[in-house]
Amino acid sequence: MSLFHLSDYFLLRTPLLPAASAVDLLTITERHEIEEKLRHLFQNEQLKEALFLASPAFSAEVQKWLEYKKESSSKMIASLLKYAIRMSTRSTPFGLFAGVSFGNIAVSEKKVSLIRSNANQAVLKLDTTILTKIIEQISKDKRIYSQLYYRLNPTLYLDGKYYKYYQKVTNGKKGQHILKRIRLTPVLDRVIQYFEHNKKTSHYQSLIDLLQGLGASITHAALFVNNLISLGIISSELQPNVIGRGYLDSLITTLERVDKEGNYLNPLLTIRKWLHSSQSVIEIRTAILKLLQPLAPDLDMTNSLQGDLLIGMDENNLSDTALDHIRDQFQDLLPLCNQAKLTDFDRFRAAFSVKYEDRMVPLTTALDPDIGIGYGRQEGVYNITDEILGEVNNITPAGEKKYGDHHYQDLVIEKFVESVKNQFTEIQLTSKDLDHIAKQRKQTVNTIPSSCYAIGNLLRSSCQENLFFNLVTIGGSSSGNLISRFAHLDEKLNNKLKESADTEQQQFPNAILAEICHYPDNNAGNIIYRPALRKATICLSPTIDKEQEQIDVNDLYLFIKDQRLILWSRKFNKMVIPRLTTAHNFEQGMNIYKFLADFQFQNNRLDLSWNWGIMKEQPRLPRISYKNIILSRAQWRIQKIAKYPSTPQAFIKNIQAELAIPAMVIISSGDNELLINLDNPFCIEIVLDHMCKREIILTEYILNDYSSVACDKDGHIFANEIIIPIESQQETFTNESAPQESNLKRCFPLGSEWLYAKIYCGLHVADTLLKEIFPLIVATLNQQDVLKKWFFIRYNDPSPHIRFRVELSDPSQYYFVISTLNTLLEQFIKDG
Repeated sequence: MSLFHLSDYFLLRTPLLPAASAVDLLTITERHEIEEKLRHLFQNEQLKEALFLASPAFSAEVQKWLEYKKESSSKMIASLLKYAIRMSTRSTPFGLFAGVSFGNIAVSEKKVSLIRSNANQAVLKLDTTILTKIIEQISKDKRIYSQLYYRLNPTLYLDGKYYKYYQKVTNGKKGQHILKRIRLTPVLDRVIQYFEHNKKTSHYQSLIDLLQGLGASITHAALFVNNLISLGIISSELQPNVIGRGYLDSLITTLERVDKEGNYLNPLLTIRKWLHSSQSVIEIRTAILKLLQPLAPDLDMTNSLQGDLLIGMDENNLSDTALDHIRDQFQDLLPLCNQAKLTDFDRFRAAFSVKYEDRMVPLTTALDPDIGIGYGRQEGVYNITDEILGEVNNITPAGEKKYGDHHYQDLVIEKFVESVKNQFTEIQLTSKDLDHIAKQRKQTVNTIPSSCYAIGNLLRSSCQENLFFNLVTIGGSSSGNLISRFAHLDEKLNNKLKESADTEQQQFPNAILAEICHYPDNNAGNIIYRPALRKATICLSPTIDKEQEQIDVNDLYLFIKDQRLILWSRKFNKMVIPRLTTAHNFEQGMNIYKFLADFQFQNNRLDLSWNWGIMKEQPRLPRISYKNIILSRAQWRIQKIAKYPSTPQAFIKNIQAELAIPAMVIISSGDNELLINLDNPFCIEIVLDHMCKREIILTEYILNDYSSVACDKDGHIFANEIIIPIESQQETFTNESAPQESNLKRCFPLGSEWLYAKIYCGLHVADTLLKEIFPLIVATLNQQDVLKKWFFIRYNDPSPHIRFRVELSDPSQYYFVISTLNTLLEQFIKDG
């Protein structure tokens, strides 16, 4: 039985230009010829618009050059060359340089039919930084803010005499959420209770009326409410909602109700019309800037627009049978899954087990750095002031490098040595290799999430009929992580994502899969907007969207069962499984957001990609493959140089000869890749500029040996990246129940009637203690009539120990118990 089931759809990502455009440019060695080629290329209106959206200022300079009104410079030509290469080789969407298209996987006689048309569509939207600044401006207008509904901060909770909550503090595009506290007062408590009884939502005037009813003047009532807003305790309905309706549409809908004079509504309606206009991007941006200027006069409008490209396709279909062998090979590769630990989560889970044992506690309590455990970077470290909490310490101790278990690394070293003996030829993993790793690592299906995705390049080979797949990774907490941000481009994609989310929910009939709803900062705002895929959300950011069931943070509880943390909703009396269906990097997020995002991966973190581990620093690494799956491309690591060489071409030729580097390679820097030709003097200059700054990595250009399956009707080949949603076929464990609540006293401080000692020892020593020493301890205590009750428990968390508990007949006798334990255990303590 196959554990993996490929969904019946995929997302194609592909660049604007055919792959040959870059190759043609890189084979030109004379500057004037490259200039003419670039001049001809950028006469194309689509390229002009893509360049303009990416960099309006640079685009203006290029336009002058195209019109022969400006001389070119080496820097301009180098930049323009890089842009042109990016538009023809990189499939990762970026503005209008590359785009996406929804595709079908179905029964078909044609194995592959990915044929592009010329009907590309640019879809524009306001940058979220611009939009949030407009919202800030509107929110200062009393005619508007006094007519709005407000929502209580969803992270707010009570801690003794204080309310605590997270407030977003923004610095330009970046932002952070700071844990704050404010002293509980009768008036504040009355306001918060009012929100609680009204589904955490209230109209501004209702708050004024409430406070006047408590004896405040209208002036003081307004001042109090405005302070609540400025402190982030309540937020207006204008705040961006990351799930559901688009930011601008949501804002306009609200303004249609409250902006009777149309001061803000009318410009925004006109802006929306322009965004949907068929005019050029340049005309659209120019018109929108004029409309934005009065709304946000002091704002930098450089990146006012964001764009996505919907690629026109005549056909976009893959046969299910054409992918059967790839699916099966994906499953074969599961033993190679990187077993990276969730350090913060694992540490928290261990601490939770020790502190709370089998109790169920509120999530907010457990994550609180004062009264609970804290989480991640914020673990128990902030400065307390009378009213507001200081910023949480951001320092994280550096950990050791982790390269996976030694069985995996033994295989890596073995295959590397084998390749060196064979002149760095491609390494072909075998089924025997994978079976051996699987047995050693004791791989189980628990490492597979209920849904995930595979991303990579779908390729043809001239020497084999079956398709090849250059794998980037198989991973994700769900199948929609990399796809959801594009759902607004295509209704079919939107519907399929919802079907996938429904299918995933069906695998957990006794639990609720809830989407984490959070607006981290303006930078992330452009990529985290997505449709309402699930029926429930866990709201961490204020929102007044009533389309989904909202699970309150204060309704969530934690308990531990079978070494697994369970998140529980008291309202629904069900287990809650968080999901974050975006590609957002949440590592630096506020602790509750990071905790819920980490929670997704408990027991089923999947990251299937090749890991060179301790060998990754080698100057040369071969290609790694398994049957039709390319796991890792060949790469070369070149050291930083102290100064620019006097003979650049000869210098690079020597490195090429020494490491056997082909001419056409990719220079890699993180996720950024740039195709270069080491026979081209312009590319040599680019490489040496990089080498003067840092060590560089060159990666093989996979289309040297393979061909992309994407093309147009004229046969021009386009690079591709395919994202295939995957459902896993496995049993899920969700039939959980919350622990029974007890009124028993659990806390017995030193000096009370109960006393316990932890005795850490190995298993055999524990046997000896229980058989020989504990009877002496109990007998000695009974002789003095000290004991009422006693018992012991053998624990293995976090390490083996005996927990010995006694109930004293007289609490003042605790010293005698401690003295007896010390005396009878003295020899064992000395022996270590």
